[in-house]
Amino acid sequence: MQTYKEALEKLKQGPWHEFLATQSDLDAIVEQIDNEAHSKTIFPSPNNVFRVFETQPEDIKVIILGQDPYYNIGQANGLAFSVDDNVTTPRSLKNIFNELKSDLGVVRTNPNLTNWHKQGVFLLNTALTVPEKEPNAHKKLWKRFTDDLLVYLTKVNPDILYIMWGGNAKEHGQHIEQELNCNDNILYSSHPSPLSARHSFFGSKPFSWANTQLKRQEKSPIDWA
Repeated sequence: MQTYKEALEKLKQGPWHEFLATQSDLDAIVEQIDNEAHSKTIFPSPNNVFRVFETQPEDIKVIILGQDPYYNIGQANGLAFSVDDNVTTPRSLKNIFNELKSDLGVVRTNPNLTNWHKQGVFLLNTALTVPEKEPNAHKKLWKRFTDDLLVYLTKVNPDILYIMWGGNAKEHGQHIEQELNCNDNILYSSHPSPLSARHSFFGSKPFSWANTQLKRQEKSPIDWA
């Protein structure tokens, strides 16, 4: 079975090598996760942990930033909020689809968000890993990496759009606002989880906001269907 270290070494061979070369702590992070995996189940699997990076940095149009991966068996697939075709739609994703219908009139039932990813939507969690049933356990482990990643992506593409869902995402958003003048490209709301969606997620219209911004940038909008 592949280890998280082996997954990282494979990632280093691809288009993200420039950014990864700046991350001196990353080898120690994945080593710690590999050690933890001896006694705990970690999600997603090493095969999927860096799946969101299966794209070119310059091709990213929109970043949707969540919290951490799903922490139940059979859910996390490496793309934030997405699950595979044969998996029951998680409650957070159901709320996302409810807002999509309210916002654009789009009815979606397929919980696999790969088609969003292929269109330039970077489905990122603030932490790339989570132990089973331990939400936020790896938040501090990944915080610097995620901060650096978002700053790097904004420098690569100053027009990149951010949809920030939840408190963890807001922390990272405030960091890049301090580092770079990009606050006009950021939309904040509460997380779509059942515990917080009613606060400011419902009615935030993130999908129409993103497409309006993309049209202003003379870029093709996202087909969210």
